[in-house]
Amino acid sequence: MASVRKVSSDGDCPRFQVDYRDSNLFDYWHYIHKYYLSSDDKGSLFPVDIQALEFLFYCREESGIEEPFDFRDGVIPGTLPDVVIFYRDLKLEKRPDADLVRRGLIAIAAYRGEIMRDLTAEEECAALNLNEWLCGYEKSLIAGYIEIENGMKEELRRTDPLLADFEMDLEMQFYLRQDDPFYDNDAADEHDWDRDAALMCELKPITTPHRLNEIHDPEYFGLGDDRDHNENRGRGCADPVVQARQCNLFHMLTSNCGVPRSHLKRIGMIWSDIRVINQTAVTIDLTGKNIVARQVATYPGKIS
Repeated sequence: MASVRKVSSDGDCPRFQVDYRDSNLFDYWHYIHKYYLSSDDKGSLFPVDIQALEFLFYCREESGIEEPFDFRDGVIPGTLPDVVIFYRDLKLEKRPDADLVRRGLIAIAAYRGEIMRDLTAEEECAALNLNEWLCGYEKSLIAGYIEIENGMKEELRRTDPLLADFEMDLEMQFYLRQDDPFYDNDAADEHDWDRDAALMCELKPITTPHRLNEIHDPEYFGLGDDRDHNENRGRGCADPVVQARQCNLFHMLTSNCGVPRSHLKRIGMIWSDIRVINQTAVTIDLTGKNIVARQVATYPGKIS
């Protein structure tokens, strides 16, 4: 998650500090940028800029905003300041004017309204179906991991000179259905941060066990654990999706990346990248007349 703070005022303009590199993260500011801004405004605001504009709400009094301001009810003040956004890592700044600030805030309010509204019967069914499918898919992925791990351990036993250890890495991309109106959005390809209109969301990094026996460790938290990742159950809401047991992937999709539950029915394809990373190492001594280098057979304590 990106970090933002109000550091000062530049005349009458609130000045916010952000890290430009955080625009590469898939979070709900990225989702707002993709689906709630016009094509022109996508070129003027980065995802991390949306977070800075949202922060304007939390420092509204010191920013001189006296009118009612409530994202949940879609109430945006009639008078807004220009703002200054300073990218700490680039040592550059941007100056959105009051009109652009307003359009950004309206996009945030629209997203917040979508998050808060009740689901239709069709949306509820799609969300529950996805959660159930992802629960089963996690088990399938772990079964695949077991097969891969067993094969890699066999390679390690053969003392391959270029293999001392290995890791497995997982990333997932969620794509729109082909009948979704946004699927062939040429303007999105041009202005979206990810340059792919059909890409709805990307999960990375996904926490996976370094070795599969970690799944049974009570401290392990990630893919294939036996935890209920639903953080909202028991808060007085009768929504079946809120009350359902949720797997890690569903939680990442709806909480970490902020995809509205009402939008889950838009998903048409899920792509998974499973990478096996071969690792090798040598010990090397450069202090004598001759270089002494020895291949490390295994990393101590890592292979089980």
